[in-house]
Amino acid sequence: MRIGLKVGVSVLLPVMTLALAPAANAQDKLLPVTVELGDVSLTKLPFVMAAEAGIYRRNGLEVRQYITPNAAELIRRSSGLIVPKEFVGTGRGEINIGGGSPTLVRMPRTIRFRASTS
Repeated sequence: MRIGLKVGVSVLLPVMTLALAPAANAQDKLLPVTVELGDVSLTKLPFVMAAEAGIYRRNGLEVRQYITPNAAELIRRSSGLIVPKEFVGTGRGEINIGGGSPTLVRMPRTIRFRASTS
């Protein structure tokens, strides 16, 4: 029984080392990506949260997030706040996230449909 355990560990250890090597290597060579977020709204929150939580980095991406120049101008006109230049992109990032409607992922239980009686 002990011999089988030693053989199992001696085979399993190198296999696990090889399996974990790409994950460690992916963080060594991060792919730089520029993400520009359009209009400032709650639909952009998941992208900010992903960056803050390190999700991009864990998946091999070095993400630099900015808001677009148009979004910065809209903020200035609507609120009078001037967005610092280090937070404003060029408008030509590798990935541009525009506006959009929130997506309903699942139907809430409190909604009831009624047939029209007309």
